[in-house]
Amino acid sequence: MLFRFKNSLSHTLLLTFALGVAGVLLQEPLNVQWTTTWNGEVTRQFFILLGILLVGDGVVQGLMRVIYRGNFQNTMNNFLKNVVVGDAEVFWIVGFTAAMEELFFRGILTLFFAQIWGPVWGVVVSSFLFNLAHYFKNDGIRFWLMTSIWEGLVMGIGLLYFGNNILLIMVLHAVHDLLNGGAAIMLVRQMKNK
Repeated sequence: MLFRFKNSLSHTLLLTFALGVAGVLLQEPLNVQWTTTWNGEVTRQFFILLGILLVGDGVVQGLMRVIYRGNFQNTMNNFLKNVVVGDAEVFWIVGFTAAMEELFFRGILTLFFAQIWGPVWGVVVSSFLFNLAHYFKNDGIRFWLMTSIWEGLVMGIGLLYFGNNILLIMVLHAVHDLLNGGAAIMLVRQMKNK
């Protein structure tokens, strides 16, 4: 869903706005509580979670190299060519959209499902729904779904473990995706220069 919109900056921003509004409007009716503090301890938590995400990215990429073997690089290049539509667009998409995704998927869904089924199922179900939102119909690009599952699990666990601090998770996802978006832009430029 989100990647289909990501080929258009205006559609993506509209969807992003809708996710943010839904997150804010659903907080009270669903009785989900989050915090939005930032201090030295939250900064430490941010770097712990960012480190976990980046190490996990390497593990997921390694697994994908094993699964896809020689086709991995072609699969990755195909994915990047389809998703990276322009430098400015990538940064708008990955920064702002990532934060609003967290407001909705973790700030609403994870906390709501955790109230109903407990923290484990709250994280698992919201991560699965987050994964579905990142479905990208294109042959050979399904490896991206493992990345979104990993990211969703870390964000959900981080949210619950660190006191429902939605601001921490929103900034974490934005920075993580900005780092990945910057790397994607560089890789696409390298492919175009060859």
